[in-house]
Amino acid sequence: MVHTYGWYLRKYLADAKAKGVTPVVCSPVPRKIWKDGRIERASQDYGKWAAEVARDAGVAFVDLNEIIARRYEELGPAAVEALFADEHTHTTSAGAEIAARCVVLALKGLADCPPCRFLSAKADTPSALTVDPGLPHLEQHGGATQPVLNGRPGGE
Repeated sequence: MVHTYGWYLRKYLADAKAKGVTPVVCSPVPRKIWKDGRIERASQDYGKWAAEVARDAGVAFVDLNEIIARRYEELGPAAVEALFADEHTHTTSAGAEIAARCVVLALKGLADCPPCRFLSAKADTPSALTVDPGLPHLEQHGGATQPVLNGRPGGE
């Protein structure tokens, strides 16, 4: 039998709590869909449902959909284009690095986060959202953001 998204979230939370785990619900990350200069949010479907389940279960909620969408908007459409390996869903390793750092910063911002002691110090500050120079990442040059791959702008 197939159940709803909310049913599965509630089941995962109940199972985790039964084993003494401190669960944190995260909304899905946004897709690369721009509308009127902004990234579309999933605030009326999966993001909303995740928040409702977390609230009802009394667990922490991290709105990755909003956090990462804001980060994409700061970077702009051209820079964000380089962060995706396909039309709008799957990121490149540089996109995954930005998303992961957003997750760590958001978790560290929670009032009660027992697992935070295990998280990397690499994302302790917002400036840490830039990645290691040896990895694919984004750099600011003369007001424009461009991808840097293989240590060279544009990856040439």
